[in-house]
Amino acid sequence: MVIPTPTTIGGGKDLVFVSERSGKPQIWQVNMDRGDLTQLTDMNDGACQPDWSPEGDRIVFTSPCTGHRLQYPKSSLHILFLENGDIQPLPASLEGDFDPAWSPDGEEIVYTTLLENQRQLAKIELENFGITILSDGTTHDFHPAWSSDGSKLVFIRSRGYDQVWTMNADGSDLDQFSYSGSISNSNPVWY
Repeated sequence: MVIPTPTTIGGGKDLVFVSERSGKPQIWQVNMDRGDLTQLTDMNDGACQPDWSPEGDRIVFTSPCTGHRLQYPKSSLHILFLENGDIQPLPASLEGDFDPAWSPDGEEIVYTTLLENQRQLAKIELENFGITILSDGTTHDFHPAWSSDGSKLVFIRSRGYDQVWTMNADGSDLDQFSYSGSISNSNPVWY
């Protein structure tokens, strides 16, 4: 079973989530006022991890996606244009890209990429598809999320236990946020 991933258009009444109701995981949209339910993707190998663009006109997602996982080897990111249903694949790494999060200004997407089977943070500039690796390669880094002003990222760093860390949007100024000892943390979201 795939765990639904709710998101909203800023102040809107639309929600996207992942469901296996059509077989493989796919992205669905529901209008909370009307109850309209629409299947947005029909990817042969499934689709998951949707995240809205700030304008609410596009959704970035991960595919292939055969179910809820900690990582998605051989996956890549795709952008769904809601106006016409077109899907644009983003440049992919050789090992896998997942956990996308759209920047508040709509110009970049931060995500987790596999580099030599290690989860690392990267970001892609949507204007020219330039990719920047943000992680330093010393640990597994994943589940990134943006601050509301786009200046910082919060993410999980695994050092025996999963801890919440922050960094500047350019990868500088790493700072451990959670000191929870042997208790693992996950899925930070910045408000």
